[in-house]
Amino acid sequence: MAQQTERPRNPGRRQTLDGSSCVLAEYDRHGRIRGGDPEQMMDAAAAACLALSLDGTDTLLMAADHALRRELSRRVREDLIRLGVVAPGPAVRIADGAAASAGDLIICTRNDHTVEAGNPVARWPTATCSASRPSPATG
Repeated sequence: MAQQTERPRNPGRRQTLDGSSCVLAEYDRHGRIRGGDPEQMMDAAAAACLALSLDGTDTLLMAADHALRRELSRRVREDLIRLGVVAPGPAVRIADGAAASAGDLIICTRNDHTVEAGNPVARWPTATCSASRPSPATG
C-alpha cells in the first residue's frame, strides 16, 4: 500500500488565495513588502537579484509586464558584465533585440520551433550561454 504524505501547509498563501488582506501584515513583518517610486523599486529589485545570483541562489525576478522584465534583465546583465561574470561579447541577439553572451542565463518564455538551438525545449527552461560567435547581424 502506497504511503500518502501531506504537503506542509502555508496558511499565508492560502489566505492570499482566498482574498484575505490580513496576511499582508505578516508579509510586511517579514520584510516582504517594500515601497517606493518605480525607479527605486526597479533599482532595488535588480540589486537584490544580482546579490542573490552572485551568492549562488537560483533567482527568478518577476515584473508586471514584458517591458519591465526587459529593463530589469538589461540592468542585471550590465552589472554582471561589469563584475566579469558575463562576457561583454561577442554577443548574439535574442528576443526583442536583447543580447546574450558567454555567462548569460537565458529563460525561454515562448517556444519558437523555427530556431535551430539543438534539442527542442519546453516552455520556461533555462540555459546558460557558454559561447557566442559574431555574425553579420550582431557584429
